[in-house]
Amino acid sequence: MVTPDVLIPRPETELIIESAVRSVRDRNRPQRIIDLCTGSGCIAVCLAKELPQARILATDTSSQAISVARGNARQNGVADRIRFLEGDLFSPLEELDIHGQVDIIVSNPPYVPSGDFSALQPEVRDYEPKMALLAGPDGTQVQRRIINEASRFLMNHGLLIVEMGLGQADPLAQLIRQRKDYGSLEILKDLAGIDRVIVAQKTTKG
Repeated sequence: MVTPDVLIPRPETELIIESAVRSVRDRNRPQRIIDLCTGSGCIAVCLAKELPQARILATDTSSQAISVARGNARQNGVADRIRFLEGDLFSPLEELDIHGQVDIIVSNPPYVPSGDFSALQPEVRDYEPKMALLAGPDGTQVQRRIINEASRFLMNHGLLIVEMGLGQADPLAQLIRQRKDYGSLEILKDLAGIDRVIVAQKTTKG
C-alpha cells in the first residue's frame, strides 16, 4: 500500500533485498537489521518475510510514512518483528544500546540532486514526496551521512547496503575507502546496467 506520503517502490530496490538476504540466509541465528528512510516499509517488510529470524528497526522522518509502513507490516503479518521509529536516520536508535550489534543496515534514501527536480518525470515530480527524493546539490547528502554514521552500529563484518543514483558510485566508493572502517566494497548494477547499490562491509578496525 502506498499513499502520496511515500515513494512508489521501484524494481531497482529489489537489489537491496536480494543482497541482504543472500548475505545472512545461511546464518543460524537471529539477525538485527536497520532500515533507514523506510518510506512505505517495503524493504523492511520484504526482509522480514524472507528472513523469519530477523528483527528489524526501521526509521523515517515522516510520521505519515511511518503510519503507512506500519500498515504494510500488519497487512503482511510481520508487524511483530519490525519496530518503526520516527526520526532522522540513526537519531531514534541512539538510546537503544545497539552500537556494534547490527548485522545489516539497508537504505533507499533520497538521492536526486536538487537541481534535477524540474527534469524528473511528471509522475515522480508531481505526485511523490519531495523530501523522499532530493538530497542536496549532488544528491549524495543523505548517503554520506549514512556512511559516516553506520559503522558505529554495525558489528564486525556487518554490511551497509545503500541505493544510489546515476553517477554517484565513484564519489560514494571514494568516501567509503577514505574512512578505513570498511573493508570489501561491491557495486551492484540494475537491469539497465546502471550502478545502483553500493555494498560495504565493516572491518574489525571500525
